[in-house]
Amino acid sequence: MWPELFNIETFWFWTLIVVQSGLVIWFVSQDQVGPAVISVLSLIAGIGFFPGQWDSIGLGSLQRLGFAAFVQTYYGGILAAIGSYLILGLGWATFRWWLYVRQIRLTYERRRDEWLHPRALLNTASFFRAQATVATSGETQQRYSHWAAVCAEAAARGGRTLTPDLKPVWKEFVEHGYRF
Repeated sequence: MWPELFNIETFWFWTLIVVQSGLVIWFVSQDQVGPAVISVLSLIAGIGFFPGQWDSIGLGSLQRLGFAAFVQTYYGGILAAIGSYLILGLGWATFRWWLYVRQIRLTYERRRDEWLHPRALLNTASFFRAQATVATSGETQQRYSHWAAVCAEAAARGGRTLTPDLKPVWKEFVEHGYRF
């Protein structure tokens, strides 16, 4: 086994597999689809340069039979491999989506909790009081005055809770990228 492992073709074959697999994982983790696809295609093309190693990854029959005869002989295994890949891909995509949505939720909750701190609510109330004094529209001035009063009242109660009165202010805050 050891002489076979240190064969020059074996070394470069497994170097190709490890490096390209690492690149695919890194590109996928960085959400770079194009380079990941190119890396997979170059991995597949690179395997073709090492026909002596095809037996070690289960493709020795491909070299002996040719592509068409290989597909006819092993169509069940090929379909099972494709199906397994799709099922695993669906599971992986679901898991990644769950992580992504969880991160968005945690960021949202952290920012909401920071905004609901009494000091932050008092700052928001003073901001709206200042905006109400310079507002040109009576409707805007009334809305800012109401929001200032609601934020000051929530701060006086200790904050920490998103009440129905605060929800429109919070919605405005979120829609403007967590700032006024």
